[in-house]
Amino acid sequence: MRGGILALGVPYAASVVVAATSDRSEDKHLYIPVAGPWMDLANRSGCGNPGQPSCDKETAYKVLLIGNGILQGVGALEILGSFLFPETRTVSVTKNQHRFLVTPYYAGRNDFGLAAFARF
Repeated sequence: MRGGILALGVPYAASVVVAATSDRSEDKHLYIPVAGPWMDLANRSGCGNPGQPSCDKETAYKVLLIGNGILQGVGALEILGSFLFPETRTVSVTKNQHRFLVTPYYAGRNDFGLAAFARF
């Protein structure tokens, strides 16, 4: 699950930074986790024409959006999978027979007492 949180969280944090600092209306979709990059990609306006951004960086932005969407999706699937397929562990515990034992003790012909034994 930690890997899923990391795979979802890091790209989503980058998306939020872009959404907060970008002037493009399409980039505001990046506030939405997992679906945001795909919505941004689908709604992106053209480039290179008058009044539109240049195409120099637009291809790189689209590649980054696709990578971001894939990573967020994989992270979300990992988190979901950790609930659907929980990790099981087998724990073996060995039980000591006696940790502390008090028993009658014979020390000689007329000497009797108690003896205590401990195992740690």
